[in-house]
Amino acid sequence: MTEPGEPVEVLSGTADGGLRWVVVTSGTDQDLYTMLNVYRDDQLLGGSGFAGPKLYPGSVMNEWRGQKDDLPWFVMARTDPTVDRVVAATARGTEIVLAMSAVVEPSGLRFAAAALPAGEWPGQLRAERDGTVIETWSHS
Repeated sequence: MTEPGEPVEVLSGTADGGLRWVVVTSGTDQDLYTMLNVYRDDQLLGGSGFAGPKLYPGSVMNEWRGQKDDLPWFVMARTDPTVDRVVAATARGTEIVLAMSAVVEPSGLRFAAAALPAGEWPGQLRAERDGTVIETWSHS
C-alpha cells in the first residue's frame, strides 16, 4: 500500500441534499487508513474513518459508521475480495445496498459505502457472497 500520507481514491458516490462522498485509503497492511469525506460542491463538510489491520483474523469485513452535525449517517466497509455485496439494515429496518469498488490493488480489498436515508441510523451491516450472508456486524 501507499504510505499514510498518500491517500488513493477507491470509491465515490452521491447522497440526497447535493452531497458527494469520496472514500480514500492509505497505509500498510497492518495499519490501513480508510476515510470517507463528504462534500457539497467543492466544500469539504466533514470526514472520518478508521485504521487498523486490513481485516481481522477470521473476518471478511471491517466496518465503520458515523454522522456529523446535520449530515446523514454514512456506513463504510473494507472487505475480502470474495464479498460481492454489502447491505446496511437501519435500526428501522430499511435495507440499503452499499456501492462497492472493484478489487483495489495492492491492498487486494474491495471497499463499500453508502449514505443512509434521512432520519435513519445504522442497525446492522452484512457481507454477502453469491446471495449468502457470510458475516454480520450489529450496531447498538
